[in-house]
Amino acid sequence: MWTLADLSRPGGVAFFRAEVAPDVDERRAGLRECLERVSSRFQAALDAAAQRGEETPALGRVLDRVVAPLYFRVVFSVPETDEDYARGLVADLCDPPAND
Repeated sequence: MWTLADLSRPGGVAFFRAEVAPDVDERRAGLRECLERVSSRFQAALDAAAQRGEETPALGRVLDRVVAPLYFRVVFSVPETDEDYARGLVADLCDPPAND
Protein backbone atom coordinates (compact mmCIF):
# COMPACT_ATOMS: atom_id res chain seq x y z
CA MET A 1 0.00 0.00 0.00
CA TRP A 2 1.05 3.57 -0.57
CA THR A 3 2.40 5.47 2.42
CA LEU A 4 3.47 9.00 3.16
CA ALA A 5 7.09 7.80 3.04
CA ASP A 6 6.57 6.98 -0.66
CA LEU A 7 6.81 10.70 -1.44
CA SER A 8 10.52 10.56 -0.63
CA ARG A 9 11.23 7.37 -2.58
CA PRO A 10 12.32 7.38 -6.23
CA GLY A 11 8.75 7.15 -7.57
CA GLY A 12 7.58 9.97 -5.33
CA VAL A 13 10.62 12.07 -6.11
CA ALA A 14 9.73 11.66 -9.80
CA PHE A 15 6.78 13.98 -9.16
CA PHE A 16 9.10 16.72 -7.99
CA ARG A 17 11.56 16.14 -10.85
CA ALA A 18 8.69 16.32 -13.35
CA GLU A 19 7.39 19.51 -11.78
CA VAL A 20 10.70 21.30 -12.33
CA ALA A 21 11.50 19.84 -15.76
CA PRO A 22 12.49 22.63 -18.16
CA ASP A 23 10.49 21.21 -21.08
CA VAL A 24 6.71 21.60 -20.81
CA ASP A 25 5.99 18.34 -22.63
CA GLU A 26 8.48 16.49 -20.44
CA ARG A 27 6.86 18.02 -17.35
CA ARG A 28 3.37 16.96 -18.43
CA ALA A 29 4.51 13.45 -19.33
CA GLY A 30 6.29 13.05 -16.00
CA LEU A 31 3.32 14.30 -14.01
CA ARG A 32 0.96 12.05 -15.98
CA GLU A 33 3.21 9.08 -15.21
CA CYS A 34 3.21 9.94 -11.50
CA LEU A 35 -0.57 10.23 -11.49
CA GLU A 36 -0.91 6.87 -13.24
CA ARG A 37 1.45 5.21 -10.76
CA VAL A 38 -0.33 6.58 -7.70
CA SER A 39 -3.75 5.91 -9.22
CA SER A 40 -2.95 2.29 -9.99
CA ARG A 41 -1.72 1.65 -6.45
CA PHE A 42 -4.84 3.15 -4.90
CA GLN A 43 -7.15 1.51 -7.43
CA ALA A 44 -5.67 -1.90 -6.55
CA ALA A 45 -6.42 -1.29 -2.86
CA LEU A 46 -9.94 -0.04 -3.66
CA ASP A 47 -10.59 -3.07 -5.88
CA ALA A 48 -9.40 -5.44 -3.15
CA ALA A 49 -11.69 -3.77 -0.61
CA ALA A 50 -14.63 -3.95 -3.01
CA GLN A 51 -13.92 -7.66 -3.55
CA ARG A 52 -14.24 -8.11 0.23
CA GLY A 53 -17.64 -6.42 0.06
CA GLU A 54 -16.50 -3.16 1.60
CA GLU A 55 -17.93 0.16 0.47
CA THR A 56 -15.21 2.16 -1.26
CA PRO A 57 -14.92 5.76 -2.40
CA ALA A 58 -14.23 6.62 -6.03
CA LEU A 59 -10.56 6.87 -7.00
CA GLY A 60 -10.94 10.56 -7.85
CA ARG A 61 -12.23 11.26 -4.37
CA VAL A 62 -9.23 9.47 -2.83
CA LEU A 63 -6.85 11.51 -4.97
CA ASP A 64 -8.62 14.78 -4.09
CA ARG A 65 -9.08 14.11 -0.38
CA VAL A 66 -5.91 12.19 0.52
CA VAL A 67 -3.17 12.32 -2.09
CA ALA A 68 -3.43 15.96 -3.19
CA PRO A 69 -3.34 17.42 0.33
CA LEU A 70 -0.33 15.28 1.18
CA TYR A 71 1.61 16.34 -1.91
CA PHE A 72 0.73 19.98 -1.23
CA ARG A 73 1.93 19.78 2.37
CA VAL A 74 5.16 18.02 1.38
CA VAL A 75 5.91 20.53 -1.40
CA PHE A 76 5.40 23.48 0.95
CA SER A 77 6.98 21.82 4.01
CA VAL A 78 3.87 22.21 6.15
CA PRO A 79 4.69 21.06 9.71
CA GLU A 80 3.02 17.96 11.13
CA THR A 81 2.62 16.29 7.75
CA ASP A 82 3.02 12.84 9.16
CA GLU A 83 1.33 9.45 9.32
CA ASP A 84 -1.21 10.74 11.85
CA TYR A 85 -2.21 13.54 9.49
CA ALA A 86 -2.49 11.07 6.59
CA ARG A 87 -4.62 8.72 8.70
CA GLY A 88 -6.86 11.67 9.57
CA LEU A 89 -7.40 12.40 5.89
CA VAL A 90 -8.38 8.79 5.29
CA ALA A 91 -10.69 8.79 8.31
CA ASP A 92 -12.40 11.97 7.04
CA LEU A 93 -12.76 10.38 3.59
CA CYS A 94 -14.34 7.24 5.01
CA ASP A 95 -16.49 9.01 7.61
CA PRO A 96 -16.80 12.67 6.63
CA PRO A 97 -17.64 15.31 9.22
CA ALA A 98 -21.33 16.27 9.34
CA ASN A 99 -20.76 19.65 7.63
CA ASP A 100 -18.80 18.16 4.71
